[in-house]
Amino acid sequence: MRTNIVLNDELLRKAARYGKGRSKRALVEEALETFVAVKSAERRRATYRERLSSLEYGATVYDAVYIALSRSLDLPLLTAERTTAPWVVKLGRRVESVREG
Repeated sequence: MRTNIVLNDELLRKAARYGKGRSKRALVEEALETFVAVKSAERRRATYRERLSSLEYGATVYDAVYIALSRSLDLPLLTAERTTAPWVVKLGRRVESVREG
Protein backbone atom coordinates (compact mmCIF):
# COMPACT_ATOMS: atom_id res chain seq x y z
CA MET A 1 0.00 0.00 0.00
CA ARG A 2 1.44 3.32 -0.99
CA THR A 3 1.36 6.05 1.65
CA ASN A 4 3.17 9.23 2.65
CA ILE A 5 4.18 9.74 6.26
CA VAL A 6 6.33 12.24 8.10
CA LEU A 7 9.02 10.46 10.10
CA ASN A 8 10.97 11.72 13.09
CA ASP A 9 14.53 12.09 11.73
CA GLU A 10 16.23 11.46 15.09
CA LEU A 11 14.15 8.32 15.69
CA LEU A 12 14.94 7.13 12.17
CA ARG A 13 18.69 7.59 12.81
CA LYS A 14 18.41 5.58 16.02
CA ALA A 15 16.49 2.85 14.22
CA ALA A 16 19.17 2.72 11.50
CA ARG A 17 21.75 1.85 14.18
CA TYR A 18 19.77 -1.24 15.21
CA GLY A 19 17.98 -2.22 12.03
CA LYS A 20 19.17 -4.29 9.10
CA GLY A 21 17.64 -2.10 6.42
CA ARG A 22 19.42 0.94 5.11
CA SER A 23 16.56 2.66 3.32
CA LYS A 24 13.70 4.40 5.13
CA ARG A 25 11.25 1.97 3.60
CA ALA A 26 13.26 -1.05 4.81
CA LEU A 27 13.51 0.40 8.32
CA VAL A 28 9.77 1.08 8.49
CA GLU A 29 8.96 -2.44 7.24
CA GLU A 30 11.36 -3.98 9.75
CA ALA A 31 9.83 -1.89 12.52
CA LEU A 32 6.32 -3.01 11.55
CA GLU A 33 7.39 -6.68 11.41
CA THR A 34 8.98 -6.35 14.84
CA PHE A 35 5.87 -4.64 16.20
CA VAL A 36 3.63 -7.44 14.92
CA ALA A 37 5.94 -10.14 16.34
CA VAL A 38 6.11 -8.46 19.76
CA LYS A 39 2.36 -7.88 19.98
CA SER A 40 1.63 -11.42 18.80
CA ALA A 41 3.93 -12.85 21.48
CA GLU A 42 2.29 -10.61 24.11
CA ARG A 43 -1.14 -11.90 23.11
CA ARG A 44 0.00 -15.53 23.27
CA ARG A 45 1.48 -15.01 26.73
CA ALA A 46 -1.67 -13.22 27.91
CA THR A 47 -4.00 -15.96 26.71
CA TYR A 48 -1.74 -18.59 28.25
CA ARG A 49 -1.77 -16.69 31.56
CA GLU A 50 -5.55 -16.42 31.35
CA ARG A 51 -5.88 -20.16 30.80
CA LEU A 52 -3.59 -20.83 33.77
CA SER A 53 -5.41 -18.41 36.06
CA SER A 54 -8.82 -19.71 35.01
CA LEU A 55 -7.97 -23.22 36.14
CA GLU A 56 -9.74 -24.02 39.35
CA TYR A 57 -8.56 -27.53 39.88
CA GLY A 58 -6.73 -27.12 43.16
CA ALA A 59 -3.53 -28.10 41.40
CA THR A 60 -0.05 -26.77 42.01
CA VAL A 61 1.29 -24.21 39.53
CA TYR A 62 3.54 -26.94 38.16
CA ASP A 63 0.55 -29.20 37.49
CA ALA A 64 -1.55 -26.30 36.21
CA VAL A 65 0.99 -25.63 33.46
CA TYR A 66 0.63 -29.20 32.22
CA ILE A 67 -3.15 -29.08 32.56
CA ALA A 68 -3.25 -25.90 30.45
CA LEU A 69 -0.92 -27.42 27.88
CA SER A 70 -3.04 -30.57 27.69
CA ARG A 71 -6.20 -28.50 27.22
CA SER A 72 -4.69 -26.19 24.61
CA LEU A 73 -3.38 -29.15 22.57
CA ASP A 74 -6.60 -31.10 23.19
CA LEU A 75 -4.61 -34.12 24.34
CA PRO A 76 -5.03 -36.35 27.40
CA LEU A 77 -2.83 -35.65 30.37
CA LEU A 78 -0.61 -38.49 31.56
CA THR A 79 0.11 -38.45 35.27
CA ALA A 80 1.45 -40.57 38.08
CA GLU A 81 -0.76 -38.68 40.59
CA ARG A 82 -3.23 -40.62 42.63
CA THR A 83 -6.57 -40.85 40.89
CA THR A 84 -8.13 -39.26 43.98
CA ALA A 85 -6.19 -35.97 43.62
CA PRO A 86 -8.83 -33.20 43.28
CA TRP A 87 -7.64 -31.96 39.90
CA VAL A 88 -7.46 -35.51 38.53
CA VAL A 89 -11.05 -36.13 39.62
CA LYS A 90 -12.23 -32.83 38.04
CA LEU A 91 -10.54 -33.55 34.72
CA GLY A 92 -12.04 -37.01 34.60
CA ARG A 93 -11.48 -38.85 31.31
CA ARG A 94 -8.96 -36.25 30.13
CA VAL A 95 -6.41 -37.81 32.51
CA GLU A 96 -4.65 -41.11 31.98
CA SER A 97 -2.81 -42.66 34.89
CA VAL A 98 0.62 -44.13 34.34
CA ARG A 99 0.82 -45.33 37.92
CA GLU A 100 1.48 -49.01 38.37
CA GLY A 101 -0.84 -51.07 40.45
